[in-house]
This record gives sequence, structure tokens and C-alpha cells, in this order.
Amino acid sequence: MNTNTEMTKQQKTVATAAIFLALAEVLFFNAMARTVGTYITADLGDVGLYTFMNTIFFLCSTLAMPLACKLGDIFGRRNLIMTGIAIYSVSMLLAGFSTTMMMHVIFRGGQGLGQGFMLANCLTALGEIHTGPDKAKYLGMYGTITGICNIFGPTIGGVIYDAMGWRAVFYATIVIGALVVGMLLTQYPNKKKEVAPAIDIPGFLLLAVAATCAVLAFNWVGTRGWTDGLILALLAVTVVGAIAFVMVEKRSKDALIPMDLFGNKYFVLCLLAACAIWPCMFASNAYFTLYAQAVRGMTGTASGAILSAQAIVNTLAGVVAGYLIAARKGRIKEIMIAIIGLYAVSMFLQSTCTATTPVWLLYVMMGIIGFGNGAVMGAFTAGIQGNLPKEKISGGTATLQCFQSLTGTIGLSIMGLILNTTFAGKLAHVVPDGLLNTVTQEQLAPFLNAGTLMNKGPAQEFMAALPAEAQGLFATLLDNVNSAYAGSLRVVFIVLLCLLAIALVSMLLLKEQKPEG
Repeated sequence: MNTNTEMTKQQKTVATAAIFLALAEVLFFNAMARTVGTYITADLGDVGLYTFMNTIFFLCSTLAMPLACKLGDIFGRRNLIMTGIAIYSVSMLLAGFSTTMMMHVIFRGGQGLGQGFMLANCLTALGEIHTGPDKAKYLGMYGTITGICNIFGPTIGGVIYDAMGWRAVFYATIVIGALVVGMLLTQYPNKKKEVAPAIDIPGFLLLAVAATCAVLAFNWVGTRGWTDGLILALLAVTVVGAIAFVMVEKRSKDALIPMDLFGNKYFVLCLLAACAIWPCMFASNAYFTLYAQAVRGMTGTASGAILSAQAIVNTLAGVVAGYLIAARKGRIKEIMIAIIGLYAVSMFLQSTCTATTPVWLLYVMMGIIGFGNGAVMGAFTAGIQGNLPKEKISGGTATLQCFQSLTGTIGLSIMGLILNTTFAGKLAHVVPDGLLNTVTQEQLAPFLNAGTLMNKGPAQEFMAALPAEAQGLFATLLDNVNSAYAGSLRVVFIVLLCLLAIALVSMLLLKEQKPEG
């Protein structure tokens, strides 16, 4: 049994390679999955669960990370990484086997849990294995791997889908997990901390309950309505859970979220801006794929190529932003104002997209989003770390990461609610005059949803069987459904523009000290 012994150079090399492979498995799959999400809903049905499929993944990953890091201290980093790999791989396999959309959503939640266990402990392990300049070098390589996976993953995911279907994407990286486990077992001693830290179980449970109920409420309210008993109960539990969480954290000696941070105005303004921007990051990527494949009618390979181009800009932007922040000695205000302006331009462009928007413009607007995403990733972290007392940097960084991920996840749920509600209202006006003289409302019902845009085969077959005079009217119906969905997406991006206004005001109010010298 491995103990807390010094690792040899070979062990460090192999363990580091295994950790990067584990990260690559997660990051590469996530990049590929962005391309095939709409095809999954088209095949399994229930397009209304498209957003929930993404939010449950992000939610489980976010909630798992703080707990997983503490468990790694207690049971050993290696064991928690392997546990994460097992949960992630099994969930991915079962997600690929799913026969209903709800089944798929549940297993995507399992993937999120596995990802949280892996990410939290892989990144911590790199910092424990390497010291001094090597630590910064290897932690910096995480960004490089992320960029590489995001560059090639979407296109490869599209190619796999076009050749073998969406299920093959879920099986493509499982073998990597088995290889990583073998490398870790033989070369990475299972180090544990001599004094195990306390785990804020009450705080974690309250945060998990409040966040989960919020996500469920905003995902289900579109079909159940605001007056539904279950929705009201979920919202009530969300509010009570959030209040109880704050009260518990104020009294906890090892709080997940240190409450005294909120007395620092600089931290609060950065946190508010980050919480407004993260839903924009999550939604812009999630709904671009939906737009490209449902409204624009692009193939998985074509839409994946745009996301890959975006990832190249994303990777370069991170380097540029880091250089600018360093040159300005940690000041981020002007840089963030410029980034928010870029986001606003892209959101506006996305709000104008239709079925005939030129492909070159899609590359431009997603390139702008990519630059914003890459630049903002480390900016707020750099800002708060440079403006908090040394003893509060760790808690401030963890709080920022937790809040921005949670607000991104919950924000994505709210955007999904806005999209589905708006689309349902517009569907009441898509049937052209005269069509109901030939077909019944019941016959049209299967085509009055977004799934028709993602899987056009049944609609084309139905139209071919209609009389000649009705075919033109049915084609108009399909065009109207397309326009209704594009218009509903437009509303989402207008709401995101309002969030960016909040982020802009926060940055305008931010006061930074001039660097010495």
C-alpha cells in the first residue's frame, strides 16, 4: 500500500502524464458533446430538456468540487481521481445507451459528478506533485490542454456524429480512463494529509439543496406553470435553503463560503460582474449550437468547425489578457470594461441571426465570444487575489469559482425557461390560413416543436403525401416554426445583454489603487 513517501522523478513524470490524460478525457468529451447536443434531443425527443441536460451536468460538477477536494485530503488524491474516472466513465457509457431523454439527463448528471471529483483533485494533485517554478509550469499546461481539446473536439465530435451517430461520441474516450487508472495505480502514491481537514457537511448539503431546487424549478416551470404546487415548493426550499446556508456559514469554523469576504467592496463588485457574465458564457455556446443546427440547418461538422475556430481565439485571448493584466500590475477595470463591450457586440449579432445569416458572420460573432471567454477566465481571479489580504486569497478564489459556476448553471436554466416559454407563445401563430382545410390540428401537432427543425425527415415525408395545393402551405408552416424559434432565441440574447449591463455598471464602480512606482 502506498504511503506518504517522496515520489521519484519517474513517478512524477508518469503521474503527471496520467493526470493530464484524465483532464483530456473530460475536456475532449465536453468539447465533442457541444456539437451533438441538438441531435440527442432530436433522437430521444423532448427538446424542452435540452437546457436541463446541460445545467444538470454543470450543477453536479460544481457542487462536487469543494467536497471532492476535502475528500481527497482525507482518502488520498489518487483514490479520488480514480473514483471520479469510474463515475464519469460509467455514466458516459450509460448516457450513450439511453433510450429516453430523461434517462440521458440523469446520466449526464452522473458525468458531472465524476468530472467534479476529477477536476478538483487533478488540479490539486499537480500542485502537490510539483514545487517551485515547475508548479506554475504544469498548472499553466492545463490551459493549453483545454485550448487544444476545444480546438479539435467540436469538429471531431461532428465528424463522429456524421459517420456513426451521437452515441459513438459517448464511447470514444472511455478507453482513456482505463489507461489513466493503470498509470495512477502503479506510479502515483496515494498521499493523505496527516491532519485531515474538517468538512462543512451542513453547509455543503444546504448549498446543494438550494442550488438543485433552483435549477429544477426553472427547468420545470415552463411546463407546469408558476402556480404549480411542486414549483412553489421548490422555490420555497431554494429561498429557505439559501438563508439557512448563509446562517450556517457565518457560524462555521471551516466554511465553504467565508461570509466576511462580502465586506470587501472590491470583491463584491468583481463577484457581481462575474455572476452576470458567466450565464452569457454558458448560454452563448449552448444556444449557438442550437441555432446553427436547428435554425441554420448546419451539419455537426460545420457547426463544430466554428466552435473549433472560436477555441483558437479563446486560447490566444487567455495569453493576451494575462500579459495585459501583468503589464498593468494586476489592474483589471479597463480590461474588463473592454471585454464586456466585446460580449455586448457578439450578443447583439447573435440576436439578429436568422436562417439566412451568412456563415462568415457566424465565425465573426463566435470569434468575439471566444476572445471574451478566454480573456475573462482568469481576469477576476487575478483581480481579487491582488486585492485581498493573503489569508483570504484561498477562500476568495474558491468563492468566486463556486459562485460564477452556480450562477452560470442557474442562469442557463433561466435562459432555457425564457426560450421555451417564448417559443410556445409564438407557436400559436405559425399555422398559415387555409392549411387546416386540408389537415387536422392533430396531424400538425407533431411538427409544432423545435424537434421538427432538427429532424426534418418526418416533416418532408408528411409534406410529400399532401395534395399539391397544401404542400406550399405546409412549407410555409415549417418556415414559420423556424422564424418563431429564431425569434425566441433573439429574446434570450436580449436578456443576456441586460446582464452585461449589470456587469458593466459593476466595473465602472470598481476602484483600483494605482500601482506603486
